[in-house]
Amino acid sequence: MAANKRSRCRKRPRVALIIESSFASGRGMFCGIAEYVRQHGPWSIYSEPRGLEEPPPAWLADWRGDGIIARLSNRRIAAAVVKSGIPAVDMLGIAPQPGIPVVHPDDRAIGRLAAEHLLERGLRQFGFCGVRANWSQRACAAFVEALSAVGHPCQVYELPLHGRLRPSWESDQERLARWIRQLPKPAGIMACSDSRAQRVLEACGRAGVMIPDDVAVIGSGNDETICEFCDPPLSRVVPGYRQVGHEAARMLDRLMRGAVAPSDPLCLQPLGVVTRQSADVIAVD
Repeated sequence: MAANKRSRCRKRPRVALIIESSFASGRGMFCGIAEYVRQHGPWSIYSEPRGLEEPPPAWLADWRGDGIIARLSNRRIAAAVVKSGIPAVDMLGIAPQPGIPVVHPDDRAIGRLAAEHLLERGLRQFGFCGVRANWSQRACAAFVEALSAVGHPCQVYELPLHGRLRPSWESDQERLARWIRQLPKPAGIMACSDSRAQRVLEACGRAGVMIPDDVAVIGSGNDETICEFCDPPLSRVVPGYRQVGHEAARMLDRLMRGAVAPSDPLCLQPLGVVTRQSADVIAVD
């Protein structure tokens, strides 16, 4: 009986999770993976706390596992995962690699849903606050297109996601406040993430702009801590991060069984909009 138990343990797929635990998005994906493993496992999980921009774990170079689920946030991590030769799934899409399928939220659907929500508030002037990353730019493009289709303009404010080109917090907040001041009012602003939306709200205070009377703000994410910390509390589009983790685990399971990796990304629809005070307004002429 003990021999049979050891045999079952040896048959468990060994799966590495190279996912940041520092953001609610990553933690939501962990929960989705855990849900799939409970239903279809068991798997032996290799993981450790990490941030999004950390280098690949040192142990990956000589690890002999069966599968990897990762957030390939830069080329260094992507190269390490490719070099391993192990079946892998990416849940970010910033550094796409041939043979590694991508599962992530539908950024364009997020942008469209935010535009529809602000239009329902009666707003006619708009802005988008994002970062120079493909997921933010996809949401921005869809947001602008949805507004343009009904004849409304949108101004875009964007900064580098990270690196030497990114300005200091103080200089960026001052630039952001100047951008907000010059927007025609009342206006609706979509921010590409909850953390970026929090900075928009802070910049509105610096600019002397009333929320939501002068500017309504909607973010994107599922970080309850940031949303509650914001003043006023933040409205947001909710991406299905848990569903992303679940579907990434399902896809990896197929790859470990010999399936061919799909070439097209799997984009999952957002779950809806949570309305809080930052965008709880009805604009009238």
